[in-house]
Amino acid sequence: MIPAQIQRTHIISAIEYVKRNGCPKKNKSTKHDLLYEGERYPPKYIVSIAHRFIDGVDWDLSGFSGGSETNGFLEKRQFVITAKIEPPEESYSGRGEIWSKQEVKEAVESYTRMLKQELRGQKYVKLNYIDELRKKLHRRTKGAIEFKYENISAVLSELGLKFIDGYKPASNYQRALKAEVIRYLSDYQELKSILAPDADRAPLRVPTVDDTGSVFVEVPAKRPTKDSTSQGMGGRVRTNIDYGKRCHAPTKDTSS
Repeated sequence: MIPAQIQRTHIISAIEYVKRNGCPKKNKSTKHDLLYEGERYPPKYIVSIAHRFIDGVDWDLSGFSGGSETNGFLEKRQFVITAKIEPPEESYSGRGEIWSKQEVKEAVESYTRMLKQELRGQKYVKLNYIDELRKKLHRRTKGAIEFKYENISAVLSELGLKFIDGYKPASNYQRALKAEVIRYLSDYQELKSILAPDADRAPLRVPTVDDTGSVFVEVPAKRPTKDSTSQGMGGRVRTNIDYGKRCHAPTKDTSS
């Protein structure tokens, strides 16, 4: 059973703690997440940590169940519980932490710089960008960053825009990522026009009123008609035959 003393303020403190320190792999959620300020957290682990801010001791995870008990407890305290839409976080995070807004922003900026070079036909080394981003993020692995790049490709693809060929879209991404990509594009409208699928195509020329005459041709002269006995193709003489009369004409008796 979850202690009733755990209040909303304790849960918020637990969220801040997990945001800073991450969540152990064994305590990650499997079906639902606690959604707070655009980020996702494991409900049961958050409740356990929340008790720490009452008497300094985490509540024993074996003393209560996840699912409806934990989710209902959090919802009564005005928190949002949502079904998971992401793969297990260890597949994209060096230590399992949810990506912060600043980390997402850095990843989007890194990705777009690569993409602009690719669209301009300029050579670049992806590993250099990954290494540069790892120095800024510290805790993120090469695999985590590459997966985040694939997430960004998915967002651009859904928006109908070009993406880096080497990073195929991985559609399971956190909501904050799509919001950051849209914000970034809104700040750089010129970039959005470059990423449009038909941006590298020459615009179609629509004829103006003054030059529409150039698209018309003269009607060919009418050929003189020929009578029924005039020569047709191959020099053969054409004759008009009434096949109706021919079918009903009496046949000649050849029996005698």
